[in-house]
Amino acid sequence: MSQTGIRIVGLSATLPNYVDVARFLRVNPYKGLFYFDGRFRPVPLTQKFIGIKKVGGVREVQETMNEVCYDEVLSYVKKGHQVLVFVHARNATASLAQAFRERAAQLGHLDLFLPQSKGTKSYVTSEKAVLFCTATLAWGVNLPAHAVVIRGTEVFDAEKGQFGDLGVLDVQQIFGRAGRPQFENEGHGVIITTQNKMDKYLGMLIRQAPIESQFFKRIHDNLNAEISLGTVSNVAEAVEWLTYTYYYTRATQNPIAYGLPHMVLDKDPDLRHHLTRMVTDVAVKLDQNQMIRFDSLPVSLSAFMPDDMVLALISMATEFSQLKIREEECLDLEELISCGCVLPLRGGGLASVAGKVNVLLQSHISRTFVRSFSLASESLYVQQNAGRLCRAIFEIVLRRGWAQAANAFLTMSKCIEKRVWPNQSSLRQLGEFLRVDLIEKVERRKLTESQLLDLTAKELGYMFSCDGEKLYQTMRMLPRMEVEAVLKPIT
Repeated sequence: MSQTGIRIVGLSATLPNYVDVARFLRVNPYKGLFYFDGRFRPVPLTQKFIGIKKVGGVREVQETMNEVCYDEVLSYVKKGHQVLVFVHARNATASLAQAFRERAAQLGHLDLFLPQSKGTKSYVTSEKAVLFCTATLAWGVNLPAHAVVIRGTEVFDAEKGQFGDLGVLDVQQIFGRAGRPQFENEGHGVIITTQNKMDKYLGMLIRQAPIESQFFKRIHDNLNAEISLGTVSNVAEAVEWLTYTYYYTRATQNPIAYGLPHMVLDKDPDLRHHLTRMVTDVAVKLDQNQMIRFDSLPVSLSAFMPDDMVLALISMATEFSQLKIREEECLDLEELISCGCVLPLRGGGLASVAGKVNVLLQSHISRTFVRSFSLASESLYVQQNAGRLCRAIFEIVLRRGWAQAANAFLTMSKCIEKRVWPNQSSLRQLGEFLRVDLIEKVERRKLTESQLLDLTAKELGYMFSCDGEKLYQTMRMLPRMEVEAVLKPIT
């Protein structure tokens, strides 16, 4: 919404906590917020609540409700008014209409309910007295009547598989159909329920309980959608995204409704810790279902830096922020992961720019051929900047006195420059003199350089089935350093 020029948003009058909605939409409550309550209603509304005492079984209670509903409808029909009777199942509309027909025939009231003529406009001209419908009519169609009657408040919840109570929003929306401004000057709303639920509906309609957010029930789908769009790539961005939701607005006002202790606002007024924990849990579940790739290990500069974290930190540099994620490159990147990536991807998968840079950087060190032209050009840009960044971070950790981190960044810098992993043979730097398959044979033997130097040309040729003299001479191209240590007392 912040990316478009929306200036006016109209919401239903059944929303009691309109100030929270204004705060959620970033509206100035003193200039841009307008609220029209019942005083602006063109037709005054009279509300009536009827409680049925449970005597006998369910069948007896239902028959009593039908009789009370019939008497209420008849009182309005005798005065020449129209009535909407709301039930909570489509088959109940026909069954209740049939029950009304039978009772009207028994009591001699059938003529009051039958229209005088047939036609599509008979409802508008008040010839059709009673219409049986469900709450869908109240939400979807603006069809008013002089009076509306809610027959029963039990609604079947398909998600829970059991019956529940009709929501207060539905009641308010149904009552909003009472009164026809163009024909009448008053409206009537009647709700028929069991006696034990009377206090609940009286309290909800009088006290106007605030509407809470249902966002948490669908947070997995919403977060996955934001990740797919590229607007969220890490936990910090996900937390910032949540602060723009109605869930965050209500959680800061009523944390108890969302499972948080009331004192949490004293320690964490912005709920940043709670949102971080919630986002992490959701991301872990999405990762377990193989919908995203999530690495919960934070990437930051510290005294202990393993190789995978070193590459992740370099890949997250702002120098690479202008690179783009292209859908047509996904297959090529996945191939590079299987062929050229030695270390796991930390700090983001292929859905993030950092993950793409990490793949290109590892493929460069592994000397993996990049087929895509766009990836090849970006790989050249990555390798030109990654070595410089690695050297710069090495200087930083060296000044801080972090020995392990300094050694890790210095080693990775040499890997980027020489395109050799630490566990690979130094002979890979002399690829113009030796074939790759021969170097791989040497690496499989897992011999140290000193052990190889002790072998003669004949022994090298016999061991690796190659030109022993050539391998013997190439081994001596590698520089060697001899160090002598002299011990001296400090004092």
